Amino acid sequence: MHPIRTLFYFTAVIFASLIVIATLNLSRVDLSKLAIAPTVNLQVDWPDASARCNELGDEWRLASISELVALFYLSDRIDHIKNTDIWSNQSLLGYVFGLNTHAGILSFDTPTDTDHYICVHNRKRPA
Repeated sequence: MHPIRTLFYFTAVIFASLIVIATLNLSRVDLSKLAIAPTVNLQVDWPDASARCNELGDEWRLASISELVALFYLSDRIDHIKNTDIWSNQSLLGYVFGLNTHAGILSFDTPTDTDHYICVHNRKRPA
């Protein structure tokens, strides 16, 4: 098989697998326990997005793929971010996965691309 076809096939399989994984994990995402930092209309590369979330405090991070999909499909908490890609905290083989809000599908980019980001943390239960 031609190397480019092999790479395309491998990428397609990974992409499809992540869609299935994200869908299966939706039932485990409790949006009521997810705190979301106010978003800014700013596109940055992945390392910068991660650093900006970490600057908010110890427990702040980029949203996972499952959290992004749940926020997009099950909530109106990010409906103001349209027609863009949003970074997730998950990467594989040098690519970072996210959510394309124009098509409502998962996306993957190199870490040096610029996309929007959402910082989240799990709310602690009252003592």
